Amino acid sequence: IMVENNGNIRIYGKGQASVFIDDKPVYLTGRELLNYLQSLPSGILDKIEIMPNPPARYAANGMGGIILIRTKKTGNRGFNGNLILNYGQGVYPKSNSSFICNYRDGHMNVYGMATYSQPHTYYTAERDRAYHFPNGTGDYNILQHNAEINFRWAYSYKLGIDINLDKSTSLSLSGKSYMSPYRETGHYTTGFYTGRQPDSIVYSNSYLRTYTTHYLLNLGILHHFSNPLKEWSLNMDYLTMNDQGNQVLNSNTFTSGGNWQNNNTLFSFNPFKVYVYSVMLDAKTPVAGLLTLETGLQSSFSSRESNGNYLVQDTTGLHPANSLNNSFHFNENINAFYGSLNGQY
Repeated sequence: IMVENNGNIRIYGKGQASVFIDDKPVYLTGRELLNYLQSLPSGILDKIEIMPNPPARYAANGMGGIILIRTKKTGNRGFNGNLILNYGQGVYPKSNSSFICNYRDGHMNVYGMATYSQPHTYYTAERDRAYHFPNGTGDYNILQHNAEINFRWAYSYKLGIDINLDKSTSLSLSGKSYMSPYRETGHYTTGFYTGRQPDSIVYSNSYLRTYTTHYLLNLGILHHFSNPLKEWSLNMDYLTMNDQGNQVLNSNTFTSGGNWQNNNTLFSFNPFKVYVYSVMLDAKTPVAGLLTLETGLQSSFSSRESNGNYLVQDTTGLHPANSLNNSFHFNENINAFYGSLNGQY
């Protein structure tokens, strides 16, 4: 498994792998996916399965392979609970805690989960970039000093119920929420030099605030036949995601003599929304000998909407940054029929 700098995950170098939690796809990619996975306390994890060539039911979403994360669900009767508290102290504190509980009797299992993580981090960078041209004319250097402090909090909750309608059929209903406020403060110094003679220096301060929420509802039915290898299942999902990001970037430019030249402030407001509706019908049945046939139908519809709103404030006032403003609305519909025939010899 390789995790690239942009957050993409690859298995054996194939296309981007898909991440599933309890058989439900995580509709995140890149850095947002990594932030979400890092917020999961290890105490809630039961096992992680790596599938370079996933079974048929995952094929429509996982051509690049599947990473399947399964969370704990106790099978003991009565009430069971598990509390894990974790605290670490570096330059900034960090915490990763979880609480899992469930109640099971002969026909019903009610379970819940709550997690909290607090990964506070910082980073500094010193960069010296030299730009050279074939005839030596116009050579220049850029010296940069960057420093950021990041504060993230992540809360997730899950509540579900499994009901055995009879000896062969079970009904499940679950809801899950995830909330993650984030605060970032950055200070950046960028100096432009001709050779080693200063030309100008820009001092920038950034203040970024984001708030991310996910909500997932699932309804599922599973039916087993007298043959333990024969079953069918129906799953219906509804997912909504909302990400609100606001940033203020203030920059002051000074000449080589240290005289103030100008001030520029950039304001950005970036809401991002996702809605996903999905239905999956899967069946598994043994055929001749040691062969097993898995087939299924899947239909999903997703809608994504993003808006980038920017304002610039300078000595003349506050103006829309029309060259930066952008928005898009993207709809995707996946309809798939899939099947696979497996055997062991």
